[in-house]
Amino acid sequence: MSSPFILDQKIDGSLGFDVGETAGLLRRYQSVHRGLMRATAGWMIATPRYEDKYALTYHLWDHAQHAMILRQRLQELRGGHPDANIEPALVRTLEGIAHASNPREFVAGAYLELGGRLLDAYRWHQRSADPAANAPEIQLCKRIIPNLEAHLGWASGFLSEQGVPQWIPWRKYVADLLDRVGGARRVEAHSEESKPSLPHPSRFERPRTVVVDERLKRGGLLSLAERRKLPYAEERIEQFKVYFNEIYAASMLASILYDAGNSELPFEFLYDVAHQCWDEMRHSQFGAARLRELGQAPQHFDPIIYEQTESLPILHRFCHLTLTLEVYFMARKRPRVIQYEEHGDARSKLFADIDWSDEINHVGYGKKWIDYFLKDDCREPDDLKNEIAEHLARVQAGCDLPSGIEPPF
Repeated sequence: MSSPFILDQKIDGSLGFDVGETAGLLRRYQSVHRGLMRATAGWMIATPRYEDKYALTYHLWDHAQHAMILRQRLQELRGGHPDANIEPALVRTLEGIAHASNPREFVAGAYLELGGRLLDAYRWHQRSADPAANAPEIQLCKRIIPNLEAHLGWASGFLSEQGVPQWIPWRKYVADLLDRVGGARRVEAHSEESKPSLPHPSRFERPRTVVVDERLKRGGLLSLAERRKLPYAEERIEQFKVYFNEIYAASMLASILYDAGNSELPFEFLYDVAHQCWDEMRHSQFGAARLRELGQAPQHFDPIIYEQTESLPILHRFCHLTLTLEVYFMARKRPRVIQYEEHGDARSKLFADIDWSDEINHVGYGKKWIDYFLKDDCREPDDLKNEIAEHLARVQAGCDLPSGIEPPF
């Protein structure tokens, strides 16, 4: 089966790609990674098991890094504008990858089919490249190929947990879509009549809440004041429940990546959002790991902050998370590290210390990008915050917030 990401199979057996060929290939590769970033972000929110959310977010961040290094190389090439000459048919196909009816269908199509073909394209590119002329691209292939191989390994294990592979028709549909937009040569136009039929009528919509499985009960988080009244051992457990709950923050960022779609937002912004999404999910991992080490499995999760903000515009969601929530919680970071150090708890201190450092970066993202987007705007950041506060006041009217949900929510 041919790959839709190879413009020329070098059938004459020669090695090497000129500048035009290289730019064309790298543009297509980075488009696929961007498409996978978006689809993976949406399905991370919609996938119930938090362990799978962790894996999907790591893979999302891999795709963001791959797209970034490809774009950086493109900018070094003559005529290598990263976003030029992307075929509309390929863009539509990548958008369609998300419209699976369940997580297993999504993984079968996005990983086994699309990811597998992309991996084959990189392997072919590395084999066909001239060792000197195309050394930069060979280095890119050597960096990206192991990550894609790891993605496929995870996907195979994920799908093997299901007895009957009911995702086969969806994978076949994705394969047919990809065949329409590629092959051994440059993409050719296809009529709508040749479009394969969907195996089901489902169309993916980004969830309005964070989907979790039956192991997690909604709520159950104590406020800071309530935690401080507890003996140290109990307080520590409650603190790591809060870390685990940062799935909501990762999901807020994933919602931005999904909603951004094919907008003209700077990729550098989406890259920082992907980085922060990965960071927040790692913080949730801190909570899951430490709770298990302390004899408890994660049992509680509250997505209310996600639910009350997911309908806000992208700019407002990002501002609220980085310049309101992160700033509000920052005062707790240093005392928590000191507390763990004073109790000789090196493991908890490690997680708290890394979390503190990450959150400083996130506030920096907020300052950088809010200033960027408001450069020619009549509003100031405080105006944006006031608009957010007015929205939250409306959605919270008559709503009893759980005890663990504190201002500025």
